[in-house]
Amino acid sequence: MPQWEASRSFAVGHFALGYILGKASSKLVRTEIDLPLILMLSVIPDIDILIPFLQHRGPTHSILSSIMLFLPAFVIWRRKALPYFFALLQHSLVGDYLGGGGLQLLWPLTKATYGLRIDIKGATNVVIELIAFLVAMLIMLRTRDMSKLFEAHASNLILAISVVTVVLPTLLAYPFYVPLVLMIPHVTYLAIFLISILAYVRRSKPTRGSSEKRPLPDAHLNKPKHAKPQILPSRNSLPALSYLTLLIQKLPGPSHLLFLLYERKAFSNLSGFFKCM
Repeated sequence: MPQWEASRSFAVGHFALGYILGKASSKLVRTEIDLPLILMLSVIPDIDILIPFLQHRGPTHSILSSIMLFLPAFVIWRRKALPYFFALLQHSLVGDYLGGGGLQLLWPLTKATYGLRIDIKGATNVVIELIAFLVAMLIMLRTRDMSKLFEAHASNLILAISVVTVVLPTLLAYPFYVPLVLMIPHVTYLAIFLISILAYVRRSKPTRGSSEKRPLPDAHLNKPKHAKPQILPSRNSLPALSYLTLLIQKLPGPSHLLFLLYERKAFSNLSGFFKCM
């Protein structure tokens, strides 16, 4: 088993704890959260797995790095950035600190490592992550955050980062280093993220003929006032030629062509006949 696999914690706990802390802190600061962004930030420190020159649980897991990263966000959005900061910070201070340890929490000041070094495959860590997953799912269902994830929003595409960097490598690794009891939560997250991404892709994809059915915003300004005759006037209230004109407008098919030809005076010799009626 690769060394980085033996020292990493599972994505299940990170997703769950990031969501729980982000949701709780959003209630304290009275702000709405972007769920895909919260879930992505909860696992983004593990992107160092895909970067060869970075040590796993090194610079990307540092508290100082997280603070420096969020300084502009705090300046711009102030307290509204707190839920996202907590979702990122829990990855190192809670999840990885408990499971496996070996964190460079104070990089670049020091490369000393910290953590409790609990065996991530042990019963203690597996139970903690499983309980966190169940609590997160319960909160999502009760607050209807689950249904919000399935709505078409551009931010849903952020979940692709989580899928590519964490979830898929976990499920495709062989032999499996994730306990079987945690495989179901991993597959559950993968299904939720893929449905969320596809919901936006499907909604944003133009359907065939949609451009014909969708009128231009100012199209009604170009319509002539007489373009919407609702009721055909009585025969006696109009001259014969005007009545015939309205009747032709009401008829479908080739009658429209006759009307257009008349408008272009192709049948001008008939006008005198109709005026005599």
